[in-house]
Amino acid sequence: MQQVFLSTRIYAGYASNGLNPEPYAYEYGFSAQRLIEAQVLQERPGGTIDPITGDMSYTSGTAAWTAWGTYLWADGTIARSDGTAWFSSDFQSDGTHPNAQGTTKVVNLLMGFYKTSAYTPWFRP
Repeated sequence: MQQVFLSTRIYAGYASNGLNPEPYAYEYGFSAQRLIEAQVLQERPGGTIDPITGDMSYTSGTAAWTAWGTYLWADGTIARSDGTAWFSSDFQSDGTHPNAQGTTKVVNLLMGFYKTSAYTPWFRP
């Protein structure tokens, strides 16, 4: 593997059970940020291995080049600048997992990223 794109979770404010409700879904974005930051800092001249993330070197081949992928989280019905919002009608009865409508939204966001990112020319025909 040469590249890894980290995507966030979708909104979990409609969760009806204890399976990672908000703010856990929102906070997950910070774990992705931490991992990417650890790689960037390690790859700088004189950089060291982060004791929490471990060896993230892509130049040595230990890890893949890691970057932000699709940002899926939005604050429920409050639309982001790109119009993404999550409604209860996007979820299965548990309020956590997307239904067919929510899955389509996720797929469209992912495809939009892979079709337009400067780092994914291999994806496009």
